[in-house]
Amino acid sequence: MPGKFEISLPDNFIPAVDPHPGSLIHYEDTLRNRFFLIIGESKDSLTAYELSYNISGYFEEAVKNLESKFPGCSVSKPEPVNAQKASGFRCSLRGKNGSQDLSYEFYALESEHYFFQLLGGFAAEDSSASKDLFGKIFPGFSGY
Repeated sequence: MPGKFEISLPDNFIPAVDPHPGSLIHYEDTLRNRFFLIIGESKDSLTAYELSYNISGYFEEAVKNLESKFPGCSVSKPEPVNAQKASGFRCSLRGKNGSQDLSYEFYALESEHYFFQLLGGFAAEDSSASKDLFGKIFPGFSGY
């Protein structure tokens, strides 16, 4: 599996029935309308495509990609973060998917050999409880 990592998820998260293409893992809590996924990209493979990023540039490009999928979404100011074996930036996004208001917690992290995108999504009306939940999940991430 590209991008070795460790993370702990609550027991109510189960593997997604229709996982996001390119995700290393994609779990969901269907009762609470929440999901969590990780995308990993090897720094070597980015270099092979003549793409060279530091974590700040990688974060900016990933957020632009998310914004393109949710036109009109609002994005919070980036904050620096540290996980166990990776560091990077986080932000919150809020937008619509059809008629549903959704919120997202997004982290872009850099380990020695990989960039990781960690995304948690949830219904906007569940924002406070879900932000608290994802705030506990993300810091436990260890990327290698």
